[in-house]
Amino acid sequence: MKLADYVVNYLKKYNIKVVFGYQGSSVAHMIDAISKSEDIVYIQTLHEQAAAFAANGYSLGGQNIGAALACSGPGAINLMNGIANAYYDSLPCIFITGQVSTSGIRGKDSRIRQLGFQETDIVSLVSPITKYAVTIMNKEDIAYQLEKAFHLMLDGRSGPVVIDIPHNIQASMIEPDSLRHFNTECEPEVSCIFDEMEKSIEILKMAQRPLILLGSGARGLRDTTLLESFLINSNIPVVSSYLGKDILDNQSNNYVGVIGAYGNRYANWAVKYCDVLLVMGSRVDGRQTGDNIECFACDAKVIYVNVDIDEINEKPVRYYKICSKVFDYFSYVCKNIGELTWSKEWLNTLNNWKNRFRHWEEYALSEKSNPNKFIYELTKENEQKFIMTTDVGQNQIWTNASAIIKKDCYLIQSGGLGSMGFALPASIGAYYANPQKEIICICGDGGLQMNMQELGTITLNNIPIKIIVFNNESLGLIRVYQEKALSSNFEGSVRGFGSPNFETIAKAYNIEYMKITDNINADKIQNILKTKSSVLVEVCVSIKSTCYPEPTYQSTIDNQSMILEDKEKERIRLEAYAKKEI
Repeated sequence: MKLADYVVNYLKKYNIKVVFGYQGSSVAHMIDAISKSEDIVYIQTLHEQAAAFAANGYSLGGQNIGAALACSGPGAINLMNGIANAYYDSLPCIFITGQVSTSGIRGKDSRIRQLGFQETDIVSLVSPITKYAVTIMNKEDIAYQLEKAFHLMLDGRSGPVVIDIPHNIQASMIEPDSLRHFNTECEPEVSCIFDEMEKSIEILKMAQRPLILLGSGARGLRDTTLLESFLINSNIPVVSSYLGKDILDNQSNNYVGVIGAYGNRYANWAVKYCDVLLVMGSRVDGRQTGDNIECFACDAKVIYVNVDIDEINEKPVRYYKICSKVFDYFSYVCKNIGELTWSKEWLNTLNNWKNRFRHWEEYALSEKSNPNKFIYELTKENEQKFIMTTDVGQNQIWTNASAIIKKDCYLIQSGGLGSMGFALPASIGAYYANPQKEIICICGDGGLQMNMQELGTITLNNIPIKIIVFNNESLGLIRVYQEKALSSNFEGSVRGFGSPNFETIAKAYNIEYMKITDNINADKIQNILKTKSSVLVEVCVSIKSTCYPEPTYQSTIDNQSMILEDKEKERIRLEAYAKKEI
């Protein structure tokens, strides 16, 4: 059996049905093997970075393992953005890189820079951003290394792995029955101590104003009824990080909103005034807590559940920490918590705030479109099961603030890395993960241009994606920062930045085009939703576009701009504690 065929068969064992990549001589044997195999297809993007982001989107779009490949040297290096994104956002992805033949690889003690053409030590480059990376120097090691890589990829906190396969190794013949194998029992899973779980249940049951915070590590709750059933029988409100926004139906009466510097006001107030905060699968990073983590939920008992012991060790001493997979922990809680006695008054208070401070009304009205209102209406009126991808910048903030992500829908985004150019190729990966769902890609005029060539991949493969481009003729998030911190010196964000004629671009790729220049109405939304083929919708936004609410310098997340008057703040405080106004 050819080694490349063995690798492809191994991918199929893990239900990997699509591999994204870009052709090159050092990876040609792998692509040849995929193309000749049943139940798996090769999709060529037009840049290796896009292939990596497509693998990320494939992983997120259906709880799958993403896969991408590229040739040695420049091809492998171009994958690194997507590898890093998978590492920081805990995505199970395998990246296969071609390598020069073993005769062209420098020895470990060699002092020359390069031996073979396009030879690059990709393993050394990606080791800090992978759970495992290895070059296959001996064909007999292929089974062992694949098994080890997949085990480490999925064990504990998920993440990417890289298998670097030299050209001659790919083409070599092997005897599968004679290969050595990896012993997966050598690294036991992290277990949780049950008395710690019991203690957390006691803390929860004593709460008067409990709150759940869902992060990306709680994705395992998506495809079960565990969370929904628990919420039906309780009055506990739920907030989320950006990456946890699609875990619970946003139309649920229990769902409040997203937290953080650019989160919903009322969600941040929920964190401020809760007395017990159950954090499940969130890093609780600086974007969520503000600059001073000690001010985050400072009056609450914080139960912190995470499978990553290193994340746990970094958290404040005052946190009650439990090292466990979220699904395992929450299953235990649901089974053992018993009768719930939480009052509905706390949940009603949060929902009243939510209705009073509606996110799209925070945005200053102008002669052009209100992006928050547009995204809210686009998702609220959409009766289809959809997957929405978002890029990085103001478009991501507007989307998280205002999108209504319903049951069985997904919101896919670049979280920890925050890479512009992510949304378009990720939407391609999401389509192949879940082709029966509607795909909506949200991006800005800056982010789209980072991987705009993938419009060609969409056209070539007849992928029906609704591409929404917010065009503010600038890099809006940077422009706002420059206005506040750099005396409005808009170098690089306005001066030196430009966008093409998107109508001409769409026409060149044979993609339908729409343009919205003013505030939206139901007819415009329906025209977008009714489109069956790919469409590029340019939504014109003021160059002075901003995000409301937004962080206030050196302040806490509950004190966002536009800052409320003291009288209103006091009213919020009294309502939180269920006290009448004095």
